[in-house]
Amino acid sequence: MTGLAFVLTACGAEISTVLTVETDGSGSREILLVLDESDLENVKGGSAALEASIVERVPDDLDYSGISQNAEGGLEATFVLEFSSTEEYVEKIDALLGLSDDSIATPKLEVIDSKLVNGVIIEEEFTSYDLLAWLFGGLVEDGVIDGSQGTSNLYSLGTTVVEFDGTTHESWADINENITVNNGFSQVKMATQIIDLDNVERQIMFVSGSGPEELYQSYFDEVLADGLDVVHEGNRWSVEVSGTPEEITNLTNTVLSTDDAYFSVESGPSERGPAVVQVTVANEATCDKICGSDVMQLFDEVTAPSSFSPGSAEVWLQPGTSTAFEYAPAFESIDQKVQIDANGSVNAKTEFTVAASDAALVGDGFEMLLSPGEAAGSLQAREDGDNVVYTVEIAGDNADDFQGSYQSWTDGGEFNLSTTQPSLFESATHVWFNPSLAPLVAQHGVTGQVVTEVGVPFPQSVQNGSAISHNGEPVTLYASGMSQTGIVLTVIIGLIVIGAVTLVIIRPTWLRNLVVSTTGGTAARVKPVAVPNPLGHDIRQPDRRVGGEPRTSSTEAEPIQQHPSQESSGGSGRIQ
Repeated sequence: MTGLAFVLTACGAEISTVLTVETDGSGSREILLVLDESDLENVKGGSAALEASIVERVPDDLDYSGISQNAEGGLEATFVLEFSSTEEYVEKIDALLGLSDDSIATPKLEVIDSKLVNGVIIEEEFTSYDLLAWLFGGLVEDGVIDGSQGTSNLYSLGTTVVEFDGTTHESWADINENITVNNGFSQVKMATQIIDLDNVERQIMFVSGSGPEELYQSYFDEVLADGLDVVHEGNRWSVEVSGTPEEITNLTNTVLSTDDAYFSVESGPSERGPAVVQVTVANEATCDKICGSDVMQLFDEVTAPSSFSPGSAEVWLQPGTSTAFEYAPAFESIDQKVQIDANGSVNAKTEFTVAASDAALVGDGFEMLLSPGEAAGSLQAREDGDNVVYTVEIAGDNADDFQGSYQSWTDGGEFNLSTTQPSLFESATHVWFNPSLAPLVAQHGVTGQVVTEVGVPFPQSVQNGSAISHNGEPVTLYASGMSQTGIVLTVIIGLIVIGAVTLVIIRPTWLRNLVVSTTGGTAARVKPVAVPNPLGHDIRQPDRRVGGEPRTSSTEAEPIQQHPSQESSGGSGRIQ
């Protein structure tokens, strides 16, 4: 039962409280409000006005017995809150507090009847005035009392008493009492290893309290009937549990004989970036039923999954507490190639290599991080053994077009290109390129090489600087080579030379049928005669017949012999 007393004195109404709790969790809170006789003159309308204002506003959860006069001539009013369980008490108190201030924390009322601890624990952050704030506000609103000086002049706090199992304990107005017979453990702590989101290992360690060793052994024999093992050494005990976060919650409740333990592991993208994974651990537990009075709070040393940061954290196991661990997977390498074409267009292909397991962990995080957007370029992902390669392509019809698209992808990217033609046959290219990859990968880092290579138009070659940079450094180069005009002229000249050489070496067929005019005007037909040729062609030597008659000779024509000194050079023959 809960009781409330209302007393109006020169210091305002005096409020006293008696909180009675039975071993089964039932009880009452009685609040007595007393108004001193000397203050009655400050009450407009007297007791009747007080009664009317209270009756109009009294909550259903409070039993109000009316105003009466005490032996000293003052006025008294009693309010009683009854409850059948600790849960009902908390529910009704929350409702009363919500009438005036919903920011006050929910109270704790726990009756403990375990092998190690017996008694009651009460933790409240309010006084009985907070439960009657509705009353004082109503009296001021109705003009029964003057509230112009503030609420602090309207009341004072009297005595507060807690009664449990036949014993009485004086308390502060905001009740915080641990009334127990306690043989609980003098120390309880935990160490939890998160292997992955669905695999957790936890060790719960205990140090014996003031009771005999047999008492603690019998406790573990009772609660560990489900097959859990306890390791005992001296005054220390240890239990190891493993499983999913939900199983860890249930097993922890079993070992600590509580219903308050809770453990969960959730993952999602971090505010630091879409490819940064954040694991949030919600971790709560109490040990009121088995812990000694010196154990004020439980702590858990939580170790994050491999590669997460921080590696571990000491967590205070109170409601609403969560701990975050983050993992930013590193890129294994970055390979960037930028090609400048002869027409001035520019194309950049950048390949980011990531471990396949990391790519799976972040989902589409790397796509979100690296995508240049449809207006600027494209992004493709492919599997490459144990890795995933993300390829970003950005192109532009000219240097300015390329730079605009590239800068929209990564802040600080800059591409400067100038071309000159020192002469008709020569062209030159000046390039300064800052790849600015750091803003993209700053949260992740790169374990391997970062290479940027710039290709110049054919047939130019780098004369000064370097076409390759490492670790995202800018590329500065000067390249030169034959101009496009020079190439065209060179090709034309080359074709002319080739044609001339061909005419010299291989005579066309019209020469074979050449008709030669003689002095007498009689035509002579040339008859080809086979002559060996060092080039391997069957070139005929003409057999001249004058006047249509064969030319006579005492000997056959000698073939042209290749000079020994000309065999290797392919020179012409000479008549012997």
